[in-house]
Amino acid sequence: MTRVIFFSTPHLGSNLAALPISEFGSQLIRMPAKLLSLYDAETKAAVQTVEPSLRFTPNSILTLSPKSPLLKNMGKLPMTVPCYSIIGNRGENNMPLADSSDGVVPYWSSHLGAAKSEIIVPTQHDSFNDPASVTEVLKIIKLKE
Repeated sequence: MTRVIFFSTPHLGSNLAALPISEFGSQLIRMPAKLLSLYDAETKAAVQTVEPSLRFTPNSILTLSPKSPLLKNMGKLPMTVPCYSIIGNRGENNMPLADSSDGVVPYWSSHLGAAKSEIIVPTQHDSFNDPASVTEVLKIIKLKE
């Protein structure tokens, strides 16, 4: 069975990517020519299907901004495989979960309503490195779905 495990994933973006310094930095990022040559017509067509107004090759910063039309439209696509979320909250259990963050990605962006399970670990953006995450991954890969 196919499944996906998301670790601190910014499904709806991160406000850090929308900062002026981030937007400036994104103008300096260029995809390596070798990789760009693999960005074939099919890939470009798939991106255009999700965001028809996009006229450039997406980069890692602009597409992570909550303002990104590409990210907003991707968020509307249905999840077609079972998925699971592991989300960090920096151990800040004294605030509502909805307001928590791993320091990079806020909970509201990592949370997926379609997830079969979701665990919160007391880590920063390195949620994959927490022992509870390892235990959860082992449990998920042993599932018979």
